[in-house]
Amino acid sequence: MVEACGHDLPYRLAHSIMTARTTTISSTGEFTDGHLEAGFNQGSVSRARANARLCVMSTTMTSIGFAPLDVMMLDGDALAFFLGDRLLIALWCLAVMIALARPASYGRVVALTYVHQYVFFTLNALIFNHPVLLRHGGALMPLIAIALFMFLPGSFRASALLSAFAAGISLLFWGGLRPQPEALLDLGIIFMLTVVAYVVGGLARSQSGRMQREEYLHIERERQTNHNLMQAKEAAEAGARAKADFLAVMSHEIRTPMNGVLGMVRLVLESPLAENDRSRLETACHSAEGLLTILDDILDLSKLESGSFRFHHAPFQLRPLLAGVIALMDVRAAEKGLTLTVDVAPDIPDWLDGDGGRLRQILFNLIGNAVKFTQAGGVTITACRRDDASDRVGVEFSVIDTGPGIAESQLSRLFQPFSQADASISRQFGGTGLGLVICKRLVEGLGGSIGVDTPPGKGSRFFFRLDFAPARAPQAGTIAPPAMAPLTPLTVLLAEDNPVNQHVAQAMLESGGHHVTVAIDGAQAVEMAARGGFDLILMDMQMPKIDGLEATRRIRALPGRAGSVPIIALTANALPGDAARCRAAGMDGHIAKPMERRTLEAAMAQATGTDLCADLLLVGGDDDAMRRRLSRLGHRVFSAATAAIATNMLAARPFDAVLTLSPGDHDALGDFIATLPLPPPLHALTTETTDITLAAIIADLTTVPTRLEEMLGPDHMTRILTLFVASAREGLTALEAGIDGESLQALAHRIKGSAASLEMTALADAAGRVMQGNALDIGARHDLQTALQKAIVSVEAKLCAKSPEN
Repeated sequence: MVEACGHDLPYRLAHSIMTARTTTISSTGEFTDGHLEAGFNQGSVSRARANARLCVMSTTMTSIGFAPLDVMMLDGDALAFFLGDRLLIALWCLAVMIALARPASYGRVVALTYVHQYVFFTLNALIFNHPVLLRHGGALMPLIAIALFMFLPGSFRASALLSAFAAGISLLFWGGLRPQPEALLDLGIIFMLTVVAYVVGGLARSQSGRMQREEYLHIERERQTNHNLMQAKEAAEAGARAKADFLAVMSHEIRTPMNGVLGMVRLVLESPLAENDRSRLETACHSAEGLLTILDDILDLSKLESGSFRFHHAPFQLRPLLAGVIALMDVRAAEKGLTLTVDVAPDIPDWLDGDGGRLRQILFNLIGNAVKFTQAGGVTITACRRDDASDRVGVEFSVIDTGPGIAESQLSRLFQPFSQADASISRQFGGTGLGLVICKRLVEGLGGSIGVDTPPGKGSRFFFRLDFAPARAPQAGTIAPPAMAPLTPLTVLLAEDNPVNQHVAQAMLESGGHHVTVAIDGAQAVEMAARGGFDLILMDMQMPKIDGLEATRRIRALPGRAGSVPIIALTANALPGDAARCRAAGMDGHIAKPMERRTLEAAMAQATGTDLCADLLLVGGDDDAMRRRLSRLGHRVFSAATAAIATNMLAARPFDAVLTLSPGDHDALGDFIATLPLPPPLHALTTETTDITLAAIIADLTTVPTRLEEMLGPDHMTRILTLFVASAREGLTALEAGIDGESLQALAHRIKGSAASLEMTALADAAGRVMQGNALDIGARHDLQTALQKAIVSVEAKLCAKSPEN
């Protein structure tokens, strides 16, 4: 009976087991944690109590529901007897409900439910001979029970079925067998049926309880497993954060002294040196660069493991990329007497879309390893097409060497971090064991696969496959950007607290002709910037008092020109989020230490928009007059007394042009310059050369086409001018509508950028005056509106002149 009422109850163990110690095993043998079992039982008792109340109330209401029929169909003593019996049933229900409200074990709830049912059946049996129940052959109550069972859902069905069972017993054993229901035998039969139901129900409860405990334990194990996994995930993330923080500190601590070493060595290498001294310094420079490469490998591995490594897809030329890698490795191969050969299948397109920089890094690592471990013979690089789909270009790259090969037992260690195939390799050749694991992560990050085929004693073949999208060659008329030339002298504020970095950066800047003022912390940098007079600020990120980011924010809050001076981060931080934090603070660029002069000057030129001058090497005597004349033209001049000194300087660094004052030096340098990878122009001067002629000569030697139309071609230029007219008309409409405040400043900024690019000086100046003024400056607004109207008319006239109809 109770199973029908509460078939979904989780049947529990005795209350004493609930409070068992955590090391106690329950009587079922399923729980080894007493607290876990107690929690499970506590929840099951609550649900069992709720279902027991439902069962008690539903059976009671079934009997009380006949009270109106008693009043309608009975009278006299019979009516009083029936109503009194139903009142006892209601009072008994109330008593049981009060008992169920008290704390109880699961067994007590079950026993109390059966006791209620026995008493209910007994009291109900006393009034079985109700006239309604005797109608239709005594079948009315079963019909009512069937109707209830059909229309009531869930646990209510069980309660309705139980109610029908109670009435059915009354009808069967009293209405059908005995005319007098008060017989003791009848009550004994009810008791016997209740006991049988309890025993049979106990067996069912045992099986159901076991299944429900197993289900609960299974769910609990899953919950515990998920909890353990979550803890492991949080611990791993905490470890990754700790490693990232450590790498940030390590990067800064290593790069700071490295900046001093490389900076000073490179500065000395730019000066005239004896061959022995130059060789020693170059060795020191290469060693420092090697240490920097190891640091970069560690940082790359960290970014790959943390998922912060970003791939940049863009069109690139495969064959020139391979040629560039070979050119870099050819010197190392030649020193060992090795040959480098490249074989690219003719069916591979020259232009592909992908991350050419990472492909170059992978090839450089694999070819570098092949050269390092090969003592005789050579290294062959092949690229073959392996297509699976027509819309993708699958390329398999192979790096094949004639080295000693690798034993099969050592292959599993090849792509493990900080691991090499043989410990003796590290002692003999050096290395950290990071190159191959970085290659593997890069290849997999690009969606490819990498492997090795290396029979011992027959060399090794490392291969990887990548899929690229075919790309179109750039449109005709576009040209490569000109080579970077040095900046015209600038007034620079250097905010740097480290004395070594101060000395290196100041020497590098002053050797470029720049005037440098040093601030030793962020607070002093803000104070100096507020006084103005600087063309550029180089800002370290980590400084005492105020760091570089906060100092930049405060400088950007300064009024006028002082708040808009370009700021470049010059820092040892080289982790992924550093550049984004610099930009968010208001900086215009970010350079990681140790930096090279060309990198620094390129960033300075981009940030300041300053015209670039030329780096000239003047050979032949100490002609101060010629040096001053060249300097007045805006160029940097380096002097070499003899052709021998000039060759050393040309070997150490590039120049935009070489000028000679004596025919002998000119002839001697001609042959040497022809051997350089990028030979600079060579021109002979005389002391009688006029300044006008001198300026023309330098312009011819160092200038490349810089006009926008020459760079882009007439068709592309026409499209740009058309877009400018459309944008300018929108801006003119906005000006005529009377915009002000931030909208006016934003409009002036857009107009100035477009005008400067199109060499519309008057319009750019007018927009600049609006940006420097305020929203109430009516004159500046009117000048901008007038200049914009003139520019529109001028550009439209050019477009009409270019039209095929004209």
